[in-house]
Amino acid sequence: MDELHSEQHNARAEEIEHERQQKRLALAYQRVFLESAEGRMVLNDLLDKASVFHTTFTGNSRTFFLEGSRNLGLQILSMLEISRYEDLEKIRTDAEVDNG
Repeated sequence: MDELHSEQHNARAEEIEHERQQKRLALAYQRVFLESAEGRMVLNDLLDKASVFHTTFTGNSRTFFLEGSRNLGLQILSMLEISRYEDLEKIRTDAEVDNG
């Protein structure tokens, strides 16, 4: 029983460490992309290139490629903890204003 308890304890410790690393990484994403005009401009460009702002359906196999790119853009938004359309639209607007 001690071995099982030890394995569970180690698994939980690894899970906690992973969560801690994800939080640090999310803060780094926020600093890089949201705290400067250049960061917002680059974020807006990446999300645009990832087809986050428009459809990825083409009717042929290119759709799969575009969906992969879009998934990466959505992962970036997830790391930035952006899940509402209004927040996303604010980033686009801020990037456009910063760009002049």
